[in-house]
Amino acid sequence: MYITRINIESFGKLSKLDIKLDKGLNIIFGENESGKTTLFSFIHACFYGLSSNDRNKFIPWETDISFFGGEIYFELNNIKYLAKCRFGNTKRQDSSLLFNNVTGETIFIPSGQTIGEYILELTEGAFDSSVYTGQLESRINGKKDKTGNLLSRIISSQGFGEDSVNVAEKRLKEAMDGIKAPRGTNGVLDRMYIIKKDIENELRLLKESEGRLSITKNEYDSLIQKKENIINEIKLSDALFSLKKRKVILEKMAMIDKIHDDIKNAELKSKKNISKIIYVVSFIIFCISLVVYFSHISTELSILLLFSCMFTALWAAVKGKNNTPFLPFLKQELVNQENQLDQIMGNRHIAELEEEWRESEKLLSTHNKKEYPDPLQLKKELDEISAQAIYKKAIIESESITDEYAGLIKSHKEITDKIEYYEDKYMSMQIAKEVLSESFTELQTTFGPAISNEAGKILDTLTDGAHNEIRVSREFDVNLFESNGMRTSQTFSGGTIDQIYLALRLAMTKVISSNVTLPVFLDDAFVQYDDNRLKNAIELLHNYTQEFGSQIILSGCQKRILLQANNLQQINVITLVNKRN
Repeated sequence: MYITRINIESFGKLSKLDIKLDKGLNIIFGENESGKTTLFSFIHACFYGLSSNDRNKFIPWETDISFFGGEIYFELNNIKYLAKCRFGNTKRQDSSLLFNNVTGETIFIPSGQTIGEYILELTEGAFDSSVYTGQLESRINGKKDKTGNLLSRIISSQGFGEDSVNVAEKRLKEAMDGIKAPRGTNGVLDRMYIIKKDIENELRLLKESEGRLSITKNEYDSLIQKKENIINEIKLSDALFSLKKRKVILEKMAMIDKIHDDIKNAELKSKKNISKIIYVVSFIIFCISLVVYFSHISTELSILLLFSCMFTALWAAVKGKNNTPFLPFLKQELVNQENQLDQIMGNRHIAELEEEWRESEKLLSTHNKKEYPDPLQLKKELDEISAQAIYKKAIIESESITDEYAGLIKSHKEITDKIEYYEDKYMSMQIAKEVLSESFTELQTTFGPAISNEAGKILDTLTDGAHNEIRVSREFDVNLFESNGMRTSQTFSGGTIDQIYLALRLAMTKVISSNVTLPVFLDDAFVQYDDNRLKNAIELLHNYTQEFGSQIILSGCQKRILLQANNLQQINVITLVNKRN
């Protein structure tokens, strides 16, 4: 695979940048702040997307736009592709599309995969640990290859199948961590241990509460007995009060009957007086009528005499009626007494009250007491005792251990069985992991030397034979054999360390490019090289691309890189201009 063209519409400080690349060695030259690292970051973003930190870093400088991005043209297995990458303010707004640049057909990328994972068959971590060297990142961080993709590719290239021992071991570790987490309490067994401990604590507390519960039950029984006694006293008190109220009611009824009799007598007396007056007036009118008839008095005078007699009769009747002045008072008193009686009886019928009185007499006949405490005081005591009894009952019900204890015993057995199952499973996985680790050590003796030998040859060229025998660990740490023994790479100078990891990256790229020839990206990788090291490195990269037909894209800001490139043929030099100058 090699990139033929990069067209950046807008990305970071770069805009309207269109460059063409060749197979072989391509040098992106430019002063600081000219956009070299931004160009490499654009390539990385098109293949693997933008992280949150990088997104903020590469939002366009010069324009106020919502989206930014560009295109990468590349060729793989004689098929020309076009990758269109568009980035927004959030990952959700991003889009990466892949086309066949000859037919225009859209290439389907499986959900969850990036263009780099689909085309290069490398995860982002494997890409960063092999073919892509970011600025000042020559050393390989094996932890970036989280899924073991790079190690799997290396083993596969040596004919050991597609499944990596490292991947299998990692998956086993993930499964084991899922059962028993190395830190925290997120593992299945960790959570079960907590549950078991909680159950055992609850069982202990239940046993401790048995004694307290027995005392509470005795207190509750005592309160219930007191409550029944007070209820009986209230009944007796209510019965006595009812009989006392009966006396008042009967007296009130007798008074009402007397008032009724007084009213009847007064009304009868009033009627008798009116009758007498009517008889007298009638007799007078009769006499006047005889006088008028026999005396020949005029008609007008006769009528006047007649009306005078009638008025006199009416006046006498009214006065006779008012001769009973206590009658209104009696009627008002009757109304008052009847209202008082209704209040005392509580709007209950007398038959209902008589039944209550009979029951009260029957109840009081079994007791010798004549006086009882105030009913209101008794009811207040009843309320207090009832509240205490309810509280004690709630405690008894909440701490009732019969069903809960049986349930906890059952839960304890179930969780214990599950713990035994997962502990056995965890132990089996641990044994399998140890076997895999031993198998990996054996595999290292096969593929380790292949990488080490290839890297040693490259390092020998870079260092003019000063270093040529290296060993690579499973985490891609490097040790060098020296005359005085094995030394870690970290004991050498920065320039030598960069040479060591350049050799390792080129060796790994060669090994994993058995099916697809992968391009190599080196962003300002030679800043710590002296002139001789730089000369060796440029010549090595040029020969590497010619030998394997691959592509290397190298960036640099030192003019001595151009001087070395001028001594060689078939090197494509692209100069970026710092637009701020």
